[in-house]
Amino acid sequence: MLDIERRDFFDVIGSRRSVRYFKPWKPVEPEKLEAVLQAARIASHMGNANAVQAIVFTDKETKEKLKPVVSTFNVAIIDMAPVILIWFIERDAWYKEIADHLIELYHVGAVNPSHGWSAEFIDKSARPRLTSFPTEAVDFMLSCESGMAMAQAQLTAVALGLGVCSFAGVGPKISEVFGLPDHCRFVWGMAIGYPAEDPLTGGQRKRKPFEKIFSRGKYGNPMHSDPKAVEMLKQLNMLQGEAHLTPQRLEEINAISKMMGLPERTD
Repeated sequence: MLDIERRDFFDVIGSRRSVRYFKPWKPVEPEKLEAVLQAARIASHMGNANAVQAIVFTDKETKEKLKPVVSTFNVAIIDMAPVILIWFIERDAWYKEIADHLIELYHVGAVNPSHGWSAEFIDKSARPRLTSFPTEAVDFMLSCESGMAMAQAQLTAVALGLGVCSFAGVGPKISEVFGLPDHCRFVWGMAIGYPAEDPLTGGQRKRKPFEKIFSRGKYGNPMHSDPKAVEMLKQLNMLQGEAHLTPQRLEEINAISKMMGLPERTD
């Protein structure tokens, strides 16, 4: 039985933070880890080919191999997190499988003649076109898909009371560590575990204003948010108070850092 901390969708989105302090002594239950991975598996994927895949590990030996090929500020995260995921894209799932998966989608009524689909079209037209795409184009599309899969994994983790933080690394070196073949490409790492920090302490981390990110109709024409919608989303806990370095947050950071043997903040 899954122990679910947050069931409300809007609260899950609003309460997600990049957690950088984990409880290394508290393992992630297998059923919670599976729920996180299943969420990524059923995310939106072109042709449902599942070209976004992951390597999962928990052992210290593999962590030691990973630490030299990531940025130094990610080392403490990797040390503390009980579970690490290495997300990668699998090009063969695109080039060798995607048309067959599209035909499966046609058979179950997910794609239909109303939109121009048929089994013959998929086999005679879509197959040669999709499999002729250059590697750069496929990598771009699959990297976008990895973001969708990872987002669903992150939100599922939050709903289950876990913390998550994504991290980058030296792709070719990480591929070497994990034995990724040439048709695969590292995308992101992800640390998962029970937070040693309270994700909500200090508030929601600052973002650019709505109007700076979204345009209406054309570039440079700002789209303005609706104050009534903003107020509703605040009530749903999706939009939360903006983060500040409060005395409580500073005390929390230093207490955890001291406990973990990490440098404390003095500014």
